[in-house]
Amino acid sequence: MKMLNKAHDKLFKEVMGDIETTKSFIQHYLPPKIVRLIDPESITIETDSYIEKDLSEYFFDLLFRVKMQQEEGYVDMPPKVRQFS
Repeated sequence: MKMLNKAHDKLFKEVMGDIETTKSFIQHYLPPKIVRLIDPESITIETDSYIEKDLSEYFFDLLFRVKMQQEEGYVDMPPKVRQFS
């Protein structure tokens, strides 16, 4: 029998790839002071990498673009909040 490679990663990406599930997760599990800053209707799925202006490259399991107090920000899943220049 062939073993699934990183089955938990695939499940996580499948579940959190649903935008409504992600909105619910953000609202229920991120710290309230962060949740208050995020416009839930602005959440969109991005690619799994990001390149800064200085060409630094970042990789993510899942990355979501959000509006945070009228500025663009990103939420990485598993959750980490970052703001890029």
